[in-house]
Amino acid sequence: MDVDLTLRSILVAVFAVAAFSKLRSASSFRDFAESLRPLGAARSAPAVVAGEVLVVVLLLTRWALVGYLVAAGILLVFVTGIARSLRQDVPVSCRCFGGRGGRLGGRHVVRNLLLVVIAVAGASVTSGSLPASAGGAALAAGSGLLLSLLFIGWDELAFVAGLDERGAAAR
Repeated sequence: MDVDLTLRSILVAVFAVAAFSKLRSASSFRDFAESLRPLGAARSAPAVVAGEVLVVVLLLTRWALVGYLVAAGILLVFVTGIARSLRQDVPVSCRCFGGRGGRLGGRHVVRNLLLVVIAVAGASVTSGSLPASAGGAALAAGSGLLLSLLFIGWDELAFVAGLDERGAAAR
């Protein structure tokens, strides 16, 4: 199985769903921008979405190495923002994938750091080309898409496990 394509697929799916969830309607984008207001970053909403789209485009081209590096950079900015909100005890709603996510917390830092690891690993193994075998490509891409669901559904998994403010373990 092609590790590069698996890692690309994870990040492409995560960043594509994140961007689409914010761009699917004017109110979705407005809600996302508003969720950044407590951090004083509401004006950065267009740059966040543009960065997410850029990562997808780069990872789908021969510029995958740049895509991995941009993804890691964006994710580290997210980690920094989340850590700042936690340190200052500023409640910020997670609108990472649209909808009404829970309050940003340590679980989001963990999720984004895991995605940074994926981006750095991808940057270290990428060749910039796709595998020659169609079957190998399908297996790698399918595996990546399946694994991306863990990150996209991170808040729901935390809720089911009782690890967010709506769950019993967090009370």
